Amino acid sequence: MIQYNTFKTIELIEEIQVKEKHDTRMDPVLEECYRIKEEFAAQFKSSQELYDYLKAEQKKFKALGWKYLPPPPARNDQNKTE
Repeated sequence: MIQYNTFKTIELIEEIQVKEKHDTRMDPVLEECYRIKEEFAAQFKSSQELYDYLKAEQKKFKALGWKYLPPPPARNDQNKTE
């Protein structure tokens, strides 16, 4: 007769977590992204405030002569050939 180990879900999760080796190194690009995200979160109370700020900055830079490319055209899935 085969005997199966019966584990509860939490026991399995704990067993897997113990076996995992956590990588203590962090990608410098991710570190920078997280730092910027925290700064924005501290400065703005909502995503709408952040949006308004970024729109104002874009308007300011356009007045200074910065050029912006238009967004790419919307992808139309109906034009796909099968």
